[in-house]
Amino acid sequence: MARSSSVIKPPIYAENRCPEYWVIDVKDRVVWVHTDPTKQRYRSVVRLDTNDVLRPRMLPGVAIPVADIPWWPPATKRSRRRAR
Repeated sequence: MARSSSVIKPPIYAENRCPEYWVIDVKDRVVWVHTDPTKQRYRSVVRLDTNDVLRPRMLPGVAIPVADIPWWPPATKRSRRRAR
């Protein structure tokens, strides 16, 4: 997971009161969901894996099974070349 997504950006989004911030970790197939922003950080950070369902706070009724996120497994360089 990129350092900017997991360390640098969350305080910026929290300070600006973004109600929810997701970090998609393609390598480990998990989604980190940051909620409950304060002036400097998110009070809650939850790790969802392929057995969990992502339920965006701002979209009631929407449920996204983490296992169904379409970019998993990540494409290899070879498969990207063939797709062109």
